[in-house]
Amino acid sequence: MLELDEVHLKVVDSGYEDEWLVDDAITLDEVKDAISKLPDKYRYVVMMFLVEGYDHQEIAEVLNITEVASRTQLSRGKTKLKELLTLSHDGTRY
Repeated sequence: MLELDEVHLKVVDSGYEDEWLVDDAITLDEVKDAISKLPDKYRYVVMMFLVEGYDHQEIAEVLNITEVASRTQLSRGKTKLKELLTLSHDGTRY
């Protein structure tokens, strides 16, 4: 299992492609839980990019997808992750 630590908490607000920020009130456990709820195709790319530090070329090779697919899945995964964290943090989700 991939480990996520405090250094990698740059997830929620993506003003730039590689700049991910997290609200200070969101905990590490909430981030881990939200990542675990992502669909597999997004979760793998998000974990490889965010936690393991793979670039899109490496992700494409490991997952046998194109670099474009890697970038697309990362973007969609980030959007879904932001949605999950926002909903759980605002208390509108169980």
